Amino acid sequence: MLDHAALIIQKEAKRVIGTYEYGWPQLQLATQIARENKGFAPNDPLLMTGELRDSIQYSSGEHEARVGTNNPKGVWMELGTRRGIPPRSFLMGAAMHKEKEVVALVGKGVHISLTSDQFELLDITGMVDKAVAAAGGGGSDG
Repeated sequence: MLDHAALIIQKEAKRVIGTYEYGWPQLQLATQIARENKGFAPNDPLLMTGELRDSIQYSSGEHEARVGTNNPKGVWMELGTRRGIPPRSFLMGAAMHKEKEVVALVGKGVHISLTSDQFELLDITGMVDKAVAAAGGGGSDG
């Protein structure tokens, strides 16, 4: 269940790179010109070579899932910088965009677990909190 939830968020984070679907600020004109001079599309935010997009991975375990990138530029793009790069949150944005889908998936998984013949006592609240947190929500305390 968490594996599938992480995959949903990973796919969305990869899909949104190169678009303005999350309301990101436009690339500066100087940036667009520099991109075009290097042979890249002038106005595809976060997308030049595809390296950042391709670095987005997920992992999951029994009680948690993670979606992220090991590309050092990822944190600059996600959070912005003091030197003028505005934040363009592709990871948290993807998690927030897919929150309802992930929560529905987790709910369905919990329902199946509770109604199956192989019912085991589960920390359902903890599982739901972790899945909602992975999707960018606040969990049962938030």
